[in-house]
Amino acid sequence: MSQSRIDPSALEPDPGLFRDANFKLAVIARLMERGGLEFGPYPDFLRWLEGPQYDYEAHGHLLSEKARDYFTRYPLSPRQRGQIEVLEFDGGLDIYPFIFPFWSGESDDFDIRSLVDLQLLPNLRRFGAFSMLQSADLGPVKDHPALEVLTLGLIGQEWVRLSSLLTLPRLTHVTAFRRDITTARNRRVLATLKSRGVTVQLH
Repeated sequence: MSQSRIDPSALEPDPGLFRDANFKLAVIARLMERGGLEFGPYPDFLRWLEGPQYDYEAHGHLLSEKARDYFTRYPLSPRQRGQIEVLEFDGGLDIYPFIFPFWSGESDDFDIRSLVDLQLLPNLRRFGAFSMLQSADLGPVKDHPALEVLTLGLIGQEWVRLSSLLTLPRLTHVTAFRRDITTARNRRVLATLKSRGVTVQLH
């Protein structure tokens, strides 16, 4: 058994730390990528969790609610959260096959609906929301002191509270799409960032 696995019966019913369970999945994926968490091959993990009758080739076309619940309740310590300096959202995160082996990427099962949990990552330096983000509200990045690089994917709507970027003392690079920044107010925000020496790239 891999060292990061915890008996599901030993997990708290609802730790209540993360407000968005899918945001937490992205954090766990980053820890897996860095080697901080190891759950073994996903077919073995799902068989361990679901029982010996589980066959990922037969059952992997459906989302495992047991696996989703497991990761929702999985504890992440302040030390582990403090290790996150880079976080990116996209459809290829390594955590997803542990929950939905044959996920097509076309459903909203893993969409992130809020950035409020950014506050749980005090040392985050680079953040990229390339896809799967449903919220246009950038308010939660306000006063995030370590953030240096922000990459925003195409969201299809105007960013809200873009002015929060003006509170980031270490911000050096911002990348976004012109189609999501059209109001005079938001254009002024970008102009102010440029005047401060921040590199602003619009696609």
